[in-house]
Amino acid sequence: MDSQKLTPEAGEQFRLILDCAPDAILMVDERGNLALVNEQAEKLFGYSREELIARPVEELMPKSIRSLHATLRQGYQERPSKRQMGAAEMKARRKNGERFPVEVTLNPVDTGQGIWIAAGVRDLTERKLAEERLIAERRRAEEGSRTKSAFLAAMSHEIRTPMNSILGMADLLWETELSAEQRQYVEVFRRAGASLLTLIDDILDFSKIESGRLALERVEFDLEELLDQVVELMGPKARSKNLRLLSRLLPGTATSLIGDPTRLRQILINLLGNAVKFTRSGEVLLTVENAHSGGPGEIAFAVSDTGIGIPPDKVETIFDHFTQADNSITREYGGSGLGLAISRRLVESMGGKLTVSSVLGQGSTFTFTAKFDQGRAEARQPPRELEDLHGRRVLILDDNPANCLILREGLRTWGLDARAFERLEDAIEDLSRAIQSGEEYTLVVLDKQMPDSDGFQAADKIWRLAPHLPIVLLSSTAASGDFTRAIKAGFAGYAVKPVKRADLFRLVCQAMKVAPSRPAADPGSSSAVPSTVPHTAGLKLLIVEDSEDNRLLMDRYLKESHHRITFAVDGLRALEEFNNGRFDLILMDLQMPRMDGLTATRTIRKIETEQNLPATPIVALSANARPEDIALSRKLGCNAHLSKPISKARLLAALERYVPNQAPADPAPEPQEAPSAVSPAALDDDALQYLARRRSEIQSLRALLAALDFEKIRIAGHNMKGSGGGYGFPRLTELGAAIESAAKRKDSGSLENRLHDLDSYLTRISRNTSEAAIH
Repeated sequence: MDSQKLTPEAGEQFRLILDCAPDAILMVDERGNLALVNEQAEKLFGYSREELIARPVEELMPKSIRSLHATLRQGYQERPSKRQMGAAEMKARRKNGERFPVEVTLNPVDTGQGIWIAAGVRDLTERKLAEERLIAERRRAEEGSRTKSAFLAAMSHEIRTPMNSILGMADLLWETELSAEQRQYVEVFRRAGASLLTLIDDILDFSKIESGRLALERVEFDLEELLDQVVELMGPKARSKNLRLLSRLLPGTATSLIGDPTRLRQILINLLGNAVKFTRSGEVLLTVENAHSGGPGEIAFAVSDTGIGIPPDKVETIFDHFTQADNSITREYGGSGLGLAISRRLVESMGGKLTVSSVLGQGSTFTFTAKFDQGRAEARQPPRELEDLHGRRVLILDDNPANCLILREGLRTWGLDARAFERLEDAIEDLSRAIQSGEEYTLVVLDKQMPDSDGFQAADKIWRLAPHLPIVLLSSTAASGDFTRAIKAGFAGYAVKPVKRADLFRLVCQAMKVAPSRPAADPGSSSAVPSTVPHTAGLKLLIVEDSEDNRLLMDRYLKESHHRITFAVDGLRALEEFNNGRFDLILMDLQMPRMDGLTATRTIRKIETEQNLPATPIVALSANARPEDIALSRKLGCNAHLSKPISKARLLAALERYVPNQAPADPAPEPQEAPSAVSPAALDDDALQYLARRRSEIQSLRALLAALDFEKIRIAGHNMKGSGGGYGFPRLTELGAAIESAAKRKDSGSLENRLHDLDSYLTRISRNTSEAAIH
């Protein structure tokens, strides 16, 4: 802006213009005195115009105005072609002494009598008061949110305490002898209690999201394993309604990711749970792939069903909290209406958006993307077992097109040449053609439920053409006796859908390496099932294990064997037993109270050396299987190392090596075993009691966390890590490991989250078991 010349003759006219300005205007001469003011200045400062003229500006504003005045005047003199401006907030003073906030804008003006400063002064009193009110309101809102969250957490605790007692007693009552009517009543208690606990979890999660306190973790995880866990968990619920639950992980999808697997699992369980709930017949399909328009680590998820669908006017409102598509007084489907609201907010926190498309009466598809960082783990590679089987042919027979596609993609990912058929006649025709051409199949993967014949009949027709062709049978139902019948019929493997990818892979490898010995009798004959228990002379065993769960598990594994077992609960007790008698083999847990297994092993070896005794074979048992752990146990005297969770097959194989007349030289690699396809609906009494003990343990763990007793929490987590997989719950092994790790770090926040995950998982397992039991 060009400079302005202000002459005395123009003063009156200029003053009239200044009086029209909404802010106070002060003209300050080179001496720092007021030379001209407008009407607003009189009102703002409480002086008359005559009182203001020639008054030092510092009486109205602090001394800092003088330094600004000098700086601007000097800058203007050095660069007169450029207008210099400045703005600052400061305190001003009225005639009555009251101090108040103002914003001052300064501008140099060449008046012809020197370089003056025009100061525009704006009163900030109202704005500051408004800001203070907003700050106060925000503080009150935050305090209210904290109070609400504290209230909800306290109420959650208060409700959970009696609910745990109610559910625990209901579980104990369930295990007693009841009439059919009484069992039905108890089942209502269990199911209603589990639903109430789920509702409490949803309300707490929603409260955290609303208050902005829900933080996402950043840990590395395997997407394929997570999907398997989710589908395995939802499988019993789908089977109880005769629904097909399918999971399709497209080839090439990034699986090593960094993000929050717990919250991703929660989203998927919510969506799959809704899909199963609102679907009466047909299937639920989970599809996962790299996002088409996203960068590395952005994954797209879709959950489709053949259910009741959503009315067009309800498509968006279902994402509102406490809302369902059917809010009628006679609504058929229960639920809090929080699941989708929580899921959408979680998806948004992961950088994505949850949407739905639906056709009323035909089904719905929920889709979302989530952004993750790429993990450091290398891409999952097929084990060596498939290297010499690359290109072998596999025939898939399944009447469901989606199942055929998923199986074919999975097998081809492992390097197998897979062909899929939906009709038995087409499969038989292709099999016959392959035999004639010399391009025979190596394996058949067969669905048990076929529209024109069941899996047993289909297998019989296949074996008429190819008597020694291995067949793996997959079933959509967990019918009692199917596994035994399948083994008797000569199938090379059996599993209940949905089958985890890792389990299917082991089944395929096992079947392709070992040809089945099929009896000549009909599939329904009563030929004996080959026993997995070795019929050899038994060993005198000392099993040193502090975990009651693991002791019960070992006892269950060996109760039909010829082995004689003595248990010790820690290293000190093990030394007493060792000094009182000789043992053929010692199974030594490494982490125990009072005296750990390494110390006990070192002491035993010292006793043997001092007394010139032969060395007793000692096999280390540990949930830690790192190379350095194994090396340390070997260095201190252990002959071998078994990593927990320990399956029955691995335990029996390890014991077999120490039976007399067999050389216990260098330990052979641990055997691969057939996958466990046990569902929560088919759990045995030992597994059910194990789950009950874990449920009853949660309150004590929370009490330990409140007391900051991290060592006892670490021990409990370590024991769970070592026992969960043995009872058929690999998720408990993972949670145990996470609890142990967080306890070592003394990370209370992470422990609180892990205990919440444990509680939610046990609740879902209990609910799925209960629902399956009454269907």
